[in-house]
Amino acid sequence: MSVYNPELSIQGAEAFLGDCQIEVAFRFGHAEGVLAGAELLAQVCTAFADAGRLGAYAKAGNTRYEPTLRVSELVRMNEREAGVLFTASNLDPKAFQFLRNMLGALAQLDVVLSDIRISARGSGAAKAIRLPPVEEDNESDAYPGTAITAVQFELIWSDSDFSKVRRVLVEFGYPPPTDLLQQIKPYVDAWYLLLEMGAFSAPFGLPFETVSQRGQVSLFDEMSYEISISRFISSEAGFRVLANMLGHFHRHVLPIVSVEID
Repeated sequence: MSVYNPELSIQGAEAFLGDCQIEVAFRFGHAEGVLAGAELLAQVCTAFADAGRLGAYAKAGNTRYEPTLRVSELVRMNEREAGVLFTASNLDPKAFQFLRNMLGALAQLDVVLSDIRISARGSGAAKAIRLPPVEEDNESDAYPGTAITAVQFELIWSDSDFSKVRRVLVEFGYPPPTDLLQQIKPYVDAWYLLLEMGAFSAPFGLPFETVSQRGQVSLFDEMSYEISISRFISSEAGFRVLANMLGHFHRHVLPIVSVEID
């Protein structure tokens, strides 16, 4: 496994529960790293925000604010640092584990990322907390939980044997409209991109070491759609993110009865 272990710290995480601006500073091992990693950094931040805009990182138990996220600004701060400004609401701070995971692809470019410092704008002297790397013994707690409750829809985790091929069945209360595929596809595509960029790769390896591959979205029966994954070598926490996004779909597009992860 390649060496990649940037420290991830967060200051003022309490502000993430409401509307806020989040400053993220990426410190590289040398000045050349900022230039060499700039394109990947922009791609990762955009993919991270695109899923967040669709409810991916909603904080469990927080129903006052609708979850959202977008990139406001991407700048080079100095010769060894780049910075990103996010505008967010109802964001689980642990979601930045996914950002750290995706940036593991920098190791393939021989770019050293030393640390990622995250702070709510205006957090002042608030004490920073360090998020530990995701490992086998802390995987469940190190990643965000799902914000889905039975009030929204039933979330079913099937007790299946291990398989690299996975699927998620989304059931509706009545036959969905003919344009349902076009409506749900932006949600699934944003999640597929996180998956393929390695957002859920830890603790199994870096993005280029644990390659996962999207499948397709298709009609399963008259009441359900199937989201397939051709190759899933990732943390099960990735499905929590998909469930959150389907929760956003449920609230804003079409009510869902149940989601089964198989």
